[in-house]
This record gives sequence, structure tokens and C-alpha cells, in this order.
Amino acid sequence: MNKRGNDPKIQGLIILIAILIILYTLVMPPCERCQLLGDDCSEVCEGEFVDGILLEVSPGNLDMEYEDTIDHVLESVDLFIQEEPEVVTLSNSLEVRNGLFGELDQELDFSLNNIDSLDELSLSFAVIESKGNLIVTLNGKQIFNQKISQNRIKTIDLPKEYLEDENKIRLQVSPSGLVFWSSNKYYLKDIKLRKEFELVHSFEILDFSVSSSEKNSIQESELQFFVFCKGNAGESNIMKTYLNNHLIFSKLVPCMSEEHTIELDEEDFKSGVNELKFSVSGGDYLISDIEIRNEVEGRVYPSYSFYIRNNVYDEAEDYYLNLEMFGDRKRAEIIVNDDTIDLNTGNTFAQFDIGRMIRKGNNFVEVRPDSEFSIDELKIVYE
Repeated sequence: MNKRGNDPKIQGLIILIAILIILYTLVMPPCERCQLLGDDCSEVCEGEFVDGILLEVSPGNLDMEYEDTIDHVLESVDLFIQEEPEVVTLSNSLEVRNGLFGELDQELDFSLNNIDSLDELSLSFAVIESKGNLIVTLNGKQIFNQKISQNRIKTIDLPKEYLEDENKIRLQVSPSGLVFWSSNKYYLKDIKLRKEFELVHSFEILDFSVSSSEKNSIQESELQFFVFCKGNAGESNIMKTYLNNHLIFSKLVPCMSEEHTIELDEEDFKSGVNELKFSVSGGDYLISDIEIRNEVEGRVYPSYSFYIRNNVYDEAEDYYLNLEMFGDRKRAEIIVNDDTIDLNTGNTFAQFDIGRMIRKGNNFVEVRPDSEFSIDELKIVYE
């Protein structure tokens, strides 16, 4: 009687399974196969996922020491609400008339590429000679029908609701009526179109990340920034600052250069991505040297934020967290939003699929080391 282990059917099944495992290993992506075999995969995996980079930082040495101060240095912002005029000459001179022997009308064409940002639009001209009523139509709609005295400058507002991308102004003069043998006419010079655009960039939101360990360790905190006015001297406007939708600063700011310091509270922050918003009611200001300084006590871990745009979120299929490291045994908890990844490896490269952890918009990653090692590169990519 054959022993069960020597059964040809069982031996054949074992050989088949082994062949399938080998074939599966061969068709795996090189990076995943390398990690499965436990080799150094930094060169194999580098550049494999290059469709897009969402975050690329160098945390450096992760030691077990404590920090006293954490500074969040943010980019400068330009805020403004201002009007910018543009004058276009439509004609140097023209004549319109209406009389017994015919009528002479004039048409002036102009284009508009940015009607939404247009605040006001007007037609101006000098009246050299005048008799009768001057009739002005804009895109077929009459907007003016009055007599204008000669030797004066006339300005006519063009209603915004009648404007199109391509526009036509028609100039006519009223008929002479009972005095049919006489002609009504206007002679105009310097016919110009004046556009008033309102340029608006009245607020800016800056993102920065605060780890839960930092938030829980804050003893004192302050926000510092420098305001430089680029508007008109003597002008004052209201400037407001919000931290996570909480109003922390509201002041009538004169047109001058000055530094501001605002004390913050630990409750103003939240773990993860925080938003600092500046807004102005008018004027033109540069806000620079923006810095949040947190005095902390205890252990604080490195944290970073990254943003996923709507089109990337809708189109990307996979998201990966790549780590290039140096040191002996690397042990850490890596927090991605509300999920935790356990890192425990002796390799210099590690890769994790984080597709189920990410979300549209702001995202957050934090590294909590359990041993001393260095992360030369932390990269979040998508394909």
C-alpha cells in the first residue's frame, strides 16, 4: 500500500500549486515582487508610479528627543479690491445727419472678453456741431435720444444687461420734421469707450498641518504677519483673519506698513489640516512673513498635508505611500487621515497602498516612530 504522501495525485497537485505561485510571482509588478522577496527595493521601485506626485518631503532623522518650538511658516498673499480703467478710441471724428436728401448713420463695433469682471462701461465724445436729437442704440436697443448742446463733452452709460461679446453702437439723428428742407446733423470728435473693471481678490486661504501630538502639547501660540499697503495713502479698510473659521483678528487697517501679533489658543487648532484665512474689505495689501509659532511640551511627531483635486480623485485608480529610509530596524505608526499603517522593516524601501485611506480635498499624514531611523524621502503618488 502506498503512503498518502506518495500518492501521485497529491504530488501532482503540489507541483501544480508551486508552478502557479512561480507564475504569479513572475507577473507581479517588479516593486511588489521585490518587497515579497524581502530584498532592497529602492532602485526597483523608484519611478514606478510617476503619473502624479501629491506629496514629496524629507522628514530626516526621527529621534526620540522632544521639541520646544514648532514654527509653521506660510506663503505671502496679495489681497485687493480695486478698479482699473481702460480707454479705447472708437473713432477720431464722425458725422451723422438726417435731411431731405438722405440719412447718414454711423456704426461703431467693439468686443468684450470679460463682461463678468466689467463694472461700468461708457461712451464719451466731444460735440462740435449739433442740431436735432442724437439717437444712440446698443445692439439694437435704444439707450439715448436727446438734444445735446454743441461745444461740450457728453458721456453716455452703456447698460451692462445689453452687452454681448461682440457689440454694435449705432449713431443716428432725428428727422427735421415739418422743416423738411432743413437737415439735422451732429459732428462728433474723440469718440471713446471707457471700461471700468473691478479686480477682486479679497481673500486667501492657507493650509498647514498640525499633528495630534502637537495640538495636545501646545502651551502657548501666536500668529505673526506683516502688512504692506500698496494702495492710496490715507485709505483704511477692514482686515479679518480666521483660523478654522474662527475669527481671531478684525481691525481697520490704514494704508501703511505694520506688523501684527495675535495670541492663539490651543482650542483654535485641530488635528490634521488647518486653514488660515485672510480677507480685506477693499484696498491693495501684501501680507508677508506669516508665521504660526507653537510652544510645545512633550513628544511631537512630524506631520504633512496634501491636497487631492476633484479631477485627480475622479480619474486616479491607485494611491501609494513610498518611503526611502536609512537605519537598522524601522518601526513606526504612520497615520493617514483616520487610518493607521504599521511600519516594521529592515529594508531601505517600503511601499503601501493607501487608496482606501485618502479622500477628496485636504489629506493628512503623520509619522510616529518607535525606533530611531531616518526617512530620506516620503512620497505620496497616484497612477
